[in-house]
Amino acid sequence: SVPTLDANHDRIYVGSSTGQVWAFTGAGGRVWMYQAGGGIGAQPTLSVDRETLYVGSDDGDLHALRASDGSLIWRTEMRGALGDAPLVTEDVVYIATENDVIEAFDRERGEALWRYERQAPEGFYVTEHAGLTLADRRLLAGFTDGAVVALDPSDGRVLWVRDTTSDLAPNTSDELRFTDVDTTPLVVGDVVYAASFAGGLYALEASSGSVRWLRNELT
Repeated sequence: SVPTLDANHDRIYVGSSTGQVWAFTGAGGRVWMYQAGGGIGAQPTLSVDRETLYVGSDDGDLHALRASDGSLIWRTEMRGALGDAPLVTEDVVYIATENDVIEAFDRERGEALWRYERQAPEGFYVTEHAGLTLADRRLLAGFTDGAVVALDPSDGRVLWVRDTTSDLAPNTSDELRFTDVDTTPLVVGDVVYAASFAGGLYALEASSGSVRWLRNELT
């Protein structure tokens, strides 16, 4: 996984494909090691106060570790492996799994708060998955079926859905087209930018998900 840096405490956190989470000093000295079980592909995330480290393992568990010594605070089951780093606020941990599930957990206790799931299309699709973006009381994500979705972060209620497959021209050939939105949405002002593998680059209204413009050649 990508390392996570904590310059204030001179620590580097990183997960491995064999299931260990390591903490090193900036000079490379070992601080601690935690055995998570399944491999770790997503970057660990520190809490706002930098006292807790949140790590997702490929066997479907989310681990909350004490950042200073690697001891386990809580562990809870996810609905699949993580596709990107957990998103952590003062109260909630949000995750996006590779099988199109968004989940929210209580940051201190690990209790499940809500879950949102989309059905992946049948057949082949791109293996990477979009991460999460939280902006202006909207939790934004992209999905395998080509949807960009805005959720209410407090309860998972759907605010809007933009189906990028509706903008694709009919495919009259036998060529396989991937419709995945695997880019983590980017918010600038009142615009959400996201890209569909086959549909191109979108600029969406943050309030409604309507298309401000589409560059369908940028696939």
